[in-house]
Amino acid sequence: MDWDRLSHAYGWATDTPGHLAALESGDAEAREAALDHLDMAVLHQGFPETATAPAVRAVTALLADRRAHPDSVEGLLEFLGDAAMSVTGLADNRYVAEILPDLADAVAQAYPVVLPLLEASPPDRALFRAENLVALARIPALADRREELAVLVLEWSEKDDGAQAEWVRCAGTARSSSRTRDYRTAGGRAADSQGSSKGCGR
Repeated sequence: MDWDRLSHAYGWATDTPGHLAALESGDAEAREAALDHLDMAVLHQGFPETATAPAVRAVTALLADRRAHPDSVEGLLEFLGDAAMSVTGLADNRYVAEILPDLADAVAQAYPVVLPLLEASPPDRALFRAENLVALARIPALADRREELAVLVLEWSEKDDGAQAEWVRCAGTARSSSRTRDYRTAGGRAADSQGSSKGCGR
């Protein structure tokens, strides 16, 4: 990947490969910095740049090959979920019209990698993982995967009596075919929405 031809919110993405490598083998401080880089530079306030789709693919590969450090998995899933929210929430934004198709394709490729992480999730992480997986399934390309996800989410609801309402809400969100608007445009740029971000009551 020719990262010096790609950009993030703060300029050319020449620093992004180093951060991605840190997610695999860096120390705790480097991994935290890498997650911050994904959140604040690669997908700043939910607004994608040309480096965003390649970063999504790189993160997906780290998860698929089980190369991501265990303490980074949740942060990477959140990044993928936020990328999916950009696809759905900025669909009509002309400023990212050339970027979104590639990002949508990258998010769709991530779904089958993330799904097993929910199926085999530790109970205390399952709702968070489901929340982000539902965000992925909301993109149009994954409409045919929503029902199977809803079934899986409902199976988890039977195992977690303490958060059953959140699980049921999550299943309903997975089944819904309406477009989420988790980001509102303000002057052509994305702005953070208030309230629950991915519809599972986290």
